[in-house]
Amino acid sequence: MKFKEIKKENENKSEDASFVYKKSSLLGRKKFFVILLIFLLLFVLLTSFLYFSKTGLNKDLVTRDIENKETLFNVDNKKLSQEEINVFINNEFKDLYNKGELDKLESILSEKIKSNPESADLLAALGIVYAQENVYNYKPQEAATRARVYLEKALKISPNYPTALMGMGYSYEITGQFEQAIGYYEKAIQQDKNNASYYTQLGHAYEMKGDVQKAIDNYVKALGLSKNAATYSNIARLYGKVGYRDMAIENYKRAIVLSENIEQKSGIYASLGSIYTNSSKRTEEDKKLAIEYLNEALRINDKNSLAYANLLEEYYKRMGEVKTQAELQAVSKKIEEYFKKAQEINPRESIIYFYYGLTLAILGEYQGAYDTFEVGLFRTSQDMRLFGDEKERQKAKFYMGESVLLALGYKTEDDLNKFFEKLNAALKITPALFNDFIQVELKKPNGGYWSRVKDDARFQEMVKNFSQKK
Repeated sequence: MKFKEIKKENENKSEDASFVYKKSSLLGRKKFFVILLIFLLLFVLLTSFLYFSKTGLNKDLVTRDIENKETLFNVDNKKLSQEEINVFINNEFKDLYNKGELDKLESILSEKIKSNPESADLLAALGIVYAQENVYNYKPQEAATRARVYLEKALKISPNYPTALMGMGYSYEITGQFEQAIGYYEKAIQQDKNNASYYTQLGHAYEMKGDVQKAIDNYVKALGLSKNAATYSNIARLYGKVGYRDMAIENYKRAIVLSENIEQKSGIYASLGSIYTNSSKRTEEDKKLAIEYLNEALRINDKNSLAYANLLEEYYKRMGEVKTQAELQAVSKKIEEYFKKAQEINPRESIIYFYYGLTLAILGEYQGAYDTFEVGLFRTSQDMRLFGDEKERQKAKFYMGESVLLALGYKTEDDLNKFFEKLNAALKITPALFNDFIQVELKKPNGGYWSRVKDDARFQEMVKNFSQKK
């Protein structure tokens, strides 16, 4: 099989153009039991990435003194939450900010600064508006550079101005410079130790850095000051990541009660549905609740890309339960439907390419699966839902998926070389894949995925080297 290289999409091109995959005729019609076998093998690949350590988390921290009040975190993560807006933008400009009319707001602030060039408030506000343009245009370095020009002017006028300090921190957070972001957030907290929003933003920076315990510590401090729903959602998301399902569900439900607009409520329902989708040892009730919550998210807001992405994942996991070819086709059509809708709304949602690629692989569409993974790799760098080292782990998923497809279907020496390139890229990011996945497959009678490459000298050398690292 000749695998073509996908040209990386130009960011200047329209982001909502549909991704069209090519159907491969490599396998033709597959026997049904073979399709289900491929699903089970691919599911091993998927689950090898879903482990998160539960060590070191203090569950009691998020259960004490919980009340329902205040506002909700914007789980869609497209812009700062209402509470975080209160940190950065004063009341005069909030309406424009909430509507996303950043160009208009930028123009108003620029005019005001002309007549008030020493206003730290105006300078800081304009800097934060520039930083927020990253969310809409995904040009973090450019946005941060422009933002800091005005934020630094504000701090020169008022060195301890908390809003400007928080804005500077945010400008570093969007470029992945989390230590610098944390430093500025902590300076702001020194000036105002009773502002819950500051602790929430500091916790968010620690979460993006990958320090779960410090993230929770700061979210709990925020709860101690204001019992705000923004922090309930942050904590729920973290507990979902590390496998504390009941804690995640409890906090998401509290957040739903407090939601103030349809976008917020829809986002929380989508996240809650995902908890049931990703529960270990799922019951029939879990599957039912997953669909109910995700459909409710779309009933409230049919433009919720997260809900479509989570439905795609939910139906992908049901592929292993189908009993007939007709059922398989029905489920795969649902997956394609949700993929297209999620991609139309938010093409940077990298996980949709992973599950859609796996679906195409199960159906024998190897070329389509490979092409989809390639696009997913490109989109991973743009995915704003991924925190800390999650971007790299996501890339490892795509690299490993591509290596599996190449191992199963290579025909040329170039394909084989590409296989080793992809496999090495995956192992470089996540070395544990060797023991957790590759060795498991090799121990199978037919060598699993690697049956066609296991005798290659390069593969044998890789096995030898990684076995010595055990």
